[in-house]
Amino acid sequence: YMASWLFRKSGIPAFLTAYKVLFFNDQFFGIYLNVENIGKDYLQRNELNDVGNLYKAKKDASNLSLFDNVFYRWEKKNNLNGDLTDLHTLIQDLNTVPDSAYLRFIKSAFNYENLITSMALNALIGNGSTYYHNYYLYHDIAGSGKWLYMPWDLDKSMSSYDTRLPYYYTSWSSPSSGAMPENPLVYRTLLNKEAFKSFQDKVREISGSDFYSKEFSVEVEALKKQLAPFIELDSSDKVKSKEDWEKAINKMVLYKNERPFALEAQYKNFPSLFSLENHFNNHFDKTAHLRWGVSN
Repeated sequence: YMASWLFRKSGIPAFLTAYKVLFFNDQFFGIYLNVENIGKDYLQRNELNDVGNLYKAKKDASNLSLFDNVFYRWEKKNNLNGDLTDLHTLIQDLNTVPDSAYLRFIKSAFNYENLITSMALNALIGNGSTYYHNYYLYHDIAGSGKWLYMPWDLDKSMSSYDTRLPYYYTSWSSPSSGAMPENPLVYRTLLNKEAFKSFQDKVREISGSDFYSKEFSVEVEALKKQLAPFIELDSSDKVKSKEDWEKAINKMVLYKNERPFALEAQYKNFPSLFSLENHFNNHFDKTAHLRWGVSN
């Protein structure tokens, strides 16, 4: 709820949420979060033309890498004609445009303000479950011609991971899934000095805003007042007691307050990202030559 609230407050198209307390024949059935579906009505509410192409990153590794199979990992939500050419072209361009032209390309292909703000918010809320799934891309083919990022499924945020989660986190690996490539949209944007400065400035702007520093706490207190009478009635969730519930809320608020400082420390102390020379589908001879540079 609070993560999507922050996106909307920052001017990013994001789904609406509302808590619902469910009774049936006077029997209490629990507290639920009603989440807006992202579709035609959502686009219209956000003043986006529903003629544009809306894509959902629905499977792990839908991360815009050269290994990304758009027909398998992405779901087209409208204009259901089977044509995913624009998404396929975007992925190819993201991975092949030279570094010298990358910033110019990204500003022409994407709504730059939307991209930088979304990346800054994902870093601030510690959204560790995006960029390889759980996000949408919208292509405004009937208007600006640019792409927009839209968040989805924000449950792994706001203290699900601790404040050490790297600001550039875009993927994960496990014995079951194997290693996934990083998302080149995020990595290449952060590798560009001008774009990285835009990202840092946006993090500071958002964390210094009234809605982040003041209104957030007001919203949290209003929700607590709304939900507190029903917390102990709900035996269907994993909340053991009202006290545990309040501790979890305090943990979330503390994370929100501490995360901006943790990010500033990461900029100074974490090794910088590095550029990978990707020779996709090239075959090595008997000898492989590796090259690397010094980290900043």
